[in-house]
Amino acid sequence: MPEHVVRWHQPQPENVDSWEFQFQRVGSDDFEWVVRVEPVDGCPDCFEAVIELPETALLVRSRSVGPTGESSWSHPLPVHPVPEPGFTSALLIGAIWFALLRWAVRKL
Repeated sequence: MPEHVVRWHQPQPENVDSWEFQFQRVGSDDFEWVVRVEPVDGCPDCFEAVIELPETALLVRSRSVGPTGESSWSHPLPVHPVPEPGFTSALLIGAIWFALLRWAVRKL
């Protein structure tokens, strides 16, 4: 399974005992538990963890666990960065959009 490094800043780190991670697969609405998390030592108020995710993982979310319970889940973040369209693909998308617009106007 591929490993991903997650880094974050934790306000009031003394109130956190551990972190939990879940991931969502491509084509699924459900979140599954991350099987393995290895904390990595960092600075006093920033943290880093190495998490194992399957190839089909799309999003990942986390929450902290402390003496008073769990925090709410973070916003899901993409596992793989979504590339911005290059000039050629943006030009192609624009041409298709323009052709569809012309077609729609002719139908009126």
